[in-house]
Amino acid sequence: MAIPYALPIFERIRLWIAARIVDKHYYLDRNADVAAAGVDPVEHFARYWRAAPLRAPSARAEAWYYAVSPLLVLTLRLLGHDRPDVTDCFRYRINQLSTRSGLAVQLKAAHAIARFLAKRPPASRPDRTSADGLGSTYPVFRLGLDRAGWVERQVVDPAGLFTFTDPAVALSDRPGMNRTIPRPELALASIDDAAVFGFSQIVAHASFVVYEPEADPAYQYTSRQCEFVITCYRSPADRVVARVPDRADSAVDEAILLVGRCSANYFHFLIEYMTKGYIIEKAGLSPEIPLVVTDDLFPQELEAIRLVFPERPVIARRHASRLDVKKLHVPSLMTFIPDSPTVAFWQVAAVHEASLSWLRERVMRTLGRPGDEPTRRIYLGRSAGRNISNAAEVEAVFARHGFDIINPGQLSFSEQVALFASARCIAGPIGSAFSNLVFASPGTLVLGLVSPFAIEFSIFASLATFAGCRYVAVPGRRDDFDRERAVKRPSLEVTHGNYAIDIGEMEQILRDLL
Repeated sequence: MAIPYALPIFERIRLWIAARIVDKHYYLDRNADVAAAGVDPVEHFARYWRAAPLRAPSARAEAWYYAVSPLLVLTLRLLGHDRPDVTDCFRYRINQLSTRSGLAVQLKAAHAIARFLAKRPPASRPDRTSADGLGSTYPVFRLGLDRAGWVERQVVDPAGLFTFTDPAVALSDRPGMNRTIPRPELALASIDDAAVFGFSQIVAHASFVVYEPEADPAYQYTSRQCEFVITCYRSPADRVVARVPDRADSAVDEAILLVGRCSANYFHFLIEYMTKGYIIEKAGLSPEIPLVVTDDLFPQELEAIRLVFPERPVIARRHASRLDVKKLHVPSLMTFIPDSPTVAFWQVAAVHEASLSWLRERVMRTLGRPGDEPTRRIYLGRSAGRNISNAAEVEAVFARHGFDIINPGQLSFSEQVALFASARCIAGPIGSAFSNLVFASPGTLVLGLVSPFAIEFSIFASLATFAGCRYVAVPGRRDDFDRERAVKRPSLEVTHGNYAIDIGEMEQILRDLL
């Protein structure tokens, strides 16, 4: 860009530097307000590069911002110039480091800085609240393990054992191992004087309440938690740093927490949260008690709530808000699926058939069961998220074999239920849409296309078995795959990375199985 010589020398220098580091397309894509205003991105960055919110000039610079955020947030605190936008970068950096291998030293340093900041809160200012900072330290209270006078707990179904066999693998004659793992008990906890904040996290009586076992701070990484809760204390992980608003946005006398930290994710929503209805019904909670959910649920999820819980009022809260509840009922999860790479994939396969049956019967009773014999072949395409690197070629193969290529995210909840109930063969890259297997018809063949690092991720095979379906894993290919790394369950960027499907093998699998 041409820089006018009439400008003061320092403005000309800023523009000259900005012109060489700003990626215009990236900057406008990341900053919708700048794009909407029609402002030149180079001029905007040159003028506002130090102002909040922090704006990176390029993707490379954004990665650098996150990398140096621990030192930057510490320096700003020591200088008395805390900035919430920089603190947000620091939170995300801790989350980044928790998911990646080989960065243990950086993670320890970031945790040490977080503990230091939590012990030394920023100076009070009229325009700031505690929610702007990193947070305060809270002791951990684990429902089901710890006891207190402000919690009542009712066991609905006792813990048990879940027995299964590793999923069958296409083009392999290697037999799956027989496994037995614990199946969690189902219980209802009723907490006096609780506050719901963040991603449906709970504080009560000056304690951070862990009600999702997979969100226990004992694990290195917990999805969706870092924005409001940081697990920076060493074993036995009895404390966390939590960002809890000073005041409640609203308050109710009694409510049921239906959702959790991953509310909008369709798998967590349907399999982990909607099945809480089984506990709610068996515990005999009044239909007048409202359900607490989050306001980011997708239309399909809101439709499911109205269908399954037609009699109950619903409270939808924002993530950044705080809801105070005099008596908060918290049903437990029927699953145990930590995000941590320290837990092997086969150890997260347990499901509770009574809970799944309750959900299936409640939905089918309302929508009606399909009258015709299931005949369709459907391939579940994915428009976003983890996917297959040669997806177009793979879809073409399935189309040649009579499969309808469908993006279930574009269907209503009722349409998804009907789709799975009408299918004789269901295929696609495993993901949240496969949660609908609880509505599939017995005898259906399920082909789960999966990363070679996640063949033993058996939760979807468990759902297929519940529905009376046959599940076969179709492993993809990655250049960095080796069996030893897969057994140890590598870090998330590896297991969730893209993979390719061998087209010749896929053709052979379809010929053999169909």
